[in-house]
Amino acid sequence: MFSRIPLLIIVFNLIFSQVFFSEYAEGTSNNKYLEIYNAGDSTVDLTLYAYPNANGGSDGSFEYWNTFEDGATVAPGDVYVICHGSSDPFIQSKCDETHLYLSNGDDGYCLVIGAEDDFIVVDCIGDWNEDPGTGWDVAGVSNGTVNHTLARKSGVVSGNSGNWSSSAGTNSDDSEWVVLDQNVWTFLGAHPHEDFSGGSADGGTTGGDDGGSTDSEICDDDIDNDGDGFIDCDDFDCNCGSEDCSNGIDDDGDSYIDCDDFNCSSDPACGGSGGTGSCAEYGCVGYTPSNACQCNDLCSQYNNCCDDYEEVCAGDDGGSTGDEICDDGIDNDGDGYIDCDDWNCDGTTGDLDPACEGSTTGGGDGGSDTCEGSSLDNLFFSEYAEGSSNNKYLEIYNAGDTTVNLCGYAFPNSTNGADNDGVYDYWNTFDDGASIDSGDVFVICHPAFDESLPGFCDQTHTYLSNGDDGFCLAYGTETNYSLLDCIGTWSSEDPGDGWEVAGISNGTKDHTLVRKASVESGNQGDWDSSAGTNADDSEWLVFEVDTWDNLGSHEYDGSSDDCLVGDANGDGIVNVVDIVQMVSIILDNDSGYNACGDSNNDGILNVVDIVAVVSIILGS
Repeated sequence: MFSRIPLLIIVFNLIFSQVFFSEYAEGTSNNKYLEIYNAGDSTVDLTLYAYPNANGGSDGSFEYWNTFEDGATVAPGDVYVICHGSSDPFIQSKCDETHLYLSNGDDGYCLVIGAEDDFIVVDCIGDWNEDPGTGWDVAGVSNGTVNHTLARKSGVVSGNSGNWSSSAGTNSDDSEWVVLDQNVWTFLGAHPHEDFSGGSADGGTTGGDDGGSTDSEICDDDIDNDGDGFIDCDDFDCNCGSEDCSNGIDDDGDSYIDCDDFNCSSDPACGGSGGTGSCAEYGCVGYTPSNACQCNDLCSQYNNCCDDYEEVCAGDDGGSTGDEICDDGIDNDGDGYIDCDDWNCDGTTGDLDPACEGSTTGGGDGGSDTCEGSSLDNLFFSEYAEGSSNNKYLEIYNAGDTTVNLCGYAFPNSTNGADNDGVYDYWNTFDDGASIDSGDVFVICHPAFDESLPGFCDQTHTYLSNGDDGFCLAYGTETNYSLLDCIGTWSSEDPGDGWEVAGISNGTKDHTLVRKASVESGNQGDWDSSAGTNADDSEWLVFEVDTWDNLGSHEYDGSSDDCLVGDANGDGIVNVVDIVQMVSIILDNDSGYNACGDSNNDGILNVVDIVAVVSIILGS
C-alpha cells in the first residue's frame, strides 16, 4: 500500500492530469517511438510515472521497468516522445528521450504511475497477458502493432487503464486508434489531429499530405507530387478505378488486391454482407448461433433478428407458431426444437409420431405448459465451491420475475479439458419437476457434501468439478442448445489445476466463488470475460476453501439505482470532493465502510476504487 503522501500525490496527479499514449510507431529498422500526450491543464512530472513493458507476452506482469529521465515533464497540450536512439533524423528531431528497446510489434508497453511493486496502469499498447505472435490487431487491421504507425483519435481524452482490447477495437469505428502505413510520421510531435489522411493502412481512397509538399498528387506521372511518400495510384489521393474483389488483380492500382483492398470490405466474396445485412442475405432459416442475422421469429429471444423479417421472410422460415411437422427438418412451431427432438413429436405431450418411432429424444415445450422455462429466463450461476473432500456445489440463481421450470435446461461439463475442443464431455440434466422460484436459488451438490451444513441442496450430482472441469448452464437438447453461463471452458487444452479468477491463480481450485450482486445475467460461454483479470473487472468474489456463508441465497441488485457509484459523500454528484472523502476513509481505519465509494463492489474501499472514480470523473 502507498504511504500517506505518495497516495495523495498519485491521486491528485490522476485527477488533474490526463496523460496517455497519443502515437506509436514500429517502422523499418530502428524507426520506433512512443508519444505521450498531456490532455490536462497543468504540467505533469513524468518522474512519478514509468513505461514498463513485456516482451512477447508474460503472465500479466511487466518484464522490464523503464523510467523517465530526471526532470522529465510534459506541458499541458504538449507531447513527450520516446524514440529509438538510432531512429531516422526526423524522428530524433521530435525526440525528448531515447530508449533502445522499443517494440518490435509484440512488446506490450504501458504507462503507469507508482513504484515497481505498487503501481496503477494508466494506458497500454498491447497486452501483458498474451503473446500475440507477430503483433496485435488494431481497428481490424491484422498485426496492426507491427510495420505500422498508430495515432490516437482526437476524441480520446484518457488512457485505457490497461484494457488494450477495448482500446484497439475490432474495426475503424470502435477503435481508439487510426492505423497508418509504415514510416508515416506526419503527425509526430503534436496531438490531437482531426485529419489522419495520407497513409491509412485500411487501403482507403482518401490520401493526405505529410507536410513535405502542398501540391496535389498527379496520378500518372511517376512522381510523389504531394510529398507524402506515395506515388500515383499508390497514393490514397488517387482512386485509379474500381476493384474486382475476386480476380487476383489490383484493378484500381492502389497496391491492394481483392479482399486486402478496403473497397472490398463489404463484398460478400470477402466475408462482408454486401452492405445490406438483411434477412435476404442470410436466408430465411431457423436460429443458428453462427449466423450474424436471424430470420426466425423465435430469434427475438436472442436480440439479433433482422428488421426486415416480415417483409422478406413472410413467416415461411419455420419460425411461425404452427404445429410441428415431425419429418421435414424445420422448426415449424418455433420452439427451438426440430422434428423428433420436439416434445410434440416424441410422445411427451401427445401421441408419438410414427416418424419418431424409436427416436424419443425430445426436449422442447412444444407450446405446452409441461415446460415453462425458456432461454429468456434470466438464470445464471451465483455460487461455486471446490472444497475439501467432496464439499462441492453449484448454485443457480433466478433473476427473473417468474418461476422457471428446469425441464428444458441442463448443466453439461467437460473434464480435465474437453475431448473435443468447444464441446462438452457429459450432458447432465435436472431432476424431474425441478424449478426455481423468482429471486431464489437451486443448489446442485455432491451427495457426500458436509453433513454439518444446513440442507440447502436441491439435487445431488456425483461428478462435480475438481477445479479443472468446465460446467455450463445450457438450454436445449444434447445436439441443439444455447449456453447461458459457464464456469471454466470447454477448451481441449487442460487448464492444469484450475482456471484463474479475479487474478487468483487456480481460483476454481480449493476456493468458493460468489457472483457479485451487480451481475445481471450469465456470460453466454465467455468465461474469460466473466473471470476477469483482477478483483475489479471480475464478476466473481473469491473466498477461501470451505467458505459457505453465502450458500442458499444470492444477493442481487442488477443495477446501481440505490447508490450512485463513486458518490462517496452522497450529494448526487461524482467529483473531486468524493475523491477527498475516499482518501480520508482509506487513511482513517475508523471511518467505516462506504458502499457508494466501493465502486467495484468487493466490500473493500481502497485505491482501486479511487482509480475507478477518477475514470468516472474524466469520462472514461
